[in-house]
Amino acid sequence: MDEKLLFEIITTFCELPSGAQERFRAPYDDGDGHICGTDGKKIIVVPKTLLPTFGSMPTNEKASPANVQFGVSDKFDINIKDLYQRLKRHPEEENCPECNGKGKVTWVYWAKDGVDTYDRKGDCPVCGGTGKLNSNPHAIVPGMARPVSSLAAFRIKHGDKKAQFFAPVLAVVANAWNMLGETNLHVTAFSETGCMKIELQNGIYAGVMPCVNQVPVECIDL
Repeated sequence: MDEKLLFEIITTFCELPSGAQERFRAPYDDGDGHICGTDGKKIIVVPKTLLPTFGSMPTNEKASPANVQFGVSDKFDINIKDLYQRLKRHPEEENCPECNGKGKVTWVYWAKDGVDTYDRKGDCPVCGGTGKLNSNPHAIVPGMARPVSSLAAFRIKHGDKKAQFFAPVLAVVANAWNMLGETNLHVTAFSETGCMKIELQNGIYAGVMPCVNQVPVECIDL
């Protein structure tokens, strides 16, 4: 397996440079024989033996994959080509849809009398006042000019279990597996609240955290 390609893939799982979690902006050693990349929503775990020429890396035992709560054991495949087709239907908008790119929204407050209301301008809670969404450049799938929408969520259903996941997170995982020559995401753990586990050969696996309170734009019934 190409070490350089594998390391590049690990970095796509890391926090973006503009992200708040600085300690997750680069791959790290979990202290238990793995090199990992994570941003808190997704994680990839690779045995150190597959990266023998990259030397030592910062250790982050607090972000060990041993601390990830995976869903219950399950087995099914998500076809990457089909997932790409679904993802392409939801490109990121150029401007934040909540504030129409203005960066400001009008907040409505109750007055102390509990009857009257008053308005006040404030930063948009979705884009943080920038007017632009924090798009992930690694979430651009084949056939798209822009990343997958950072606000889109997909619902995946298998048997009597279902869970929702942010679409750009699924895009990053699909791109990684596609770069490694895979045609399917092999899911081995899945539940509504636990992390979805996706395994590859040679001990490589990824975890995807479910999201809540998001109205899904796509439903995948497997």
